[in-house]
Amino acid sequence: MININNRQLKKYLSGLLVIIFIAACGGSDSDKKDLPVVNDSPALKSYEKLDREDLDKTNFCPVNGAEHHKEFHIVYLLDTTMKLSKPEFATINNLLLYDANSPQSIEDFKRAIPPYTKVSIVNLDGQRLEASETGTLFSMCRPRTGDGPYDADKLNELFENSMLVKQDWKAFIQKFDTAKSKIAAKANGSFTQLFEMILEISRMSQIGFSNVAQKPGQLAVKNWDQRKLIIASDLMHQVKGNQDARLNIDLFDACYKEPNKKGTLVAKKTPKCPTWNQFYNSEKKNLLDSLKPQWGPNPPSVEILFFTQNF
Repeated sequence: MININNRQLKKYLSGLLVIIFIAACGGSDSDKKDLPVVNDSPALKSYEKLDREDLDKTNFCPVNGAEHHKEFHIVYLLDTTMKLSKPEFATINNLLLYDANSPQSIEDFKRAIPPYTKVSIVNLDGQRLEASETGTLFSMCRPRTGDGPYDADKLNELFENSMLVKQDWKAFIQKFDTAKSKIAAKANGSFTQLFEMILEISRMSQIGFSNVAQKPGQLAVKNWDQRKLIIASDLMHQVKGNQDARLNIDLFDACYKEPNKKGTLVAKKTPKCPTWNQFYNSEKKNLLDSLKPQWGPNPPSVEILFFTQNF
């Protein structure tokens, strides 16, 4: 039996409001819960390899018109507005599937992320930058490894330069490690713009995660075949400081406080979180509507890793 106190329960329930918000925007997909892994599918075993000329040299992604262009994009949204504990950072390590000190972890990473899959890391730290100003820590496509596990990874020794292939893989991993080291060094933030950050991910030009609705008469635009957003967070959206209270969303206050006759927020006698309908159909409705992500056609699947350590 799980022992959970009243404070923990209310924080847990307020976190569920974030989950429901994401689901309400069409981002959940029960049929796409797991990262891709190697199996006996001929399509995976015979994954076609590309010439280096077909790749963008800055991020190893297939260029427009090449095979595998915009096939799969995984975005990790990592919320470090509360400094990560050692267990939480260990979880992040596992989530990102790569530990430079573990040969098995490296093999797991290679198997879980097929060649040419784009991987992006966005860090929400709540320190200085607004969500709209936040960039990416990492955004590149997984290059070939030179030694498997996919057929596309393996070298043709007669026609390929093994040094160049392995050089690309090493550059990718080094930049991936650099991004992870920056996450570990984060201190506590002062606000959590979680809704805003999800919106920005849906339209950030730096990572190109959005899909575009095709309009009659327009030139065809290649959209992503598959997208996945993975959120690691305690889900405690918290924004204060705006003079207009309607522009503030504080899920903790929503559960623990209520306005008195003068309009001042005071502690509830009995803490209780609002239902989703109560929360959405309040004075926050227009704000919440404006924060809905703009996924475009074929919305991404969404996975949530819920941190309870801070509770």
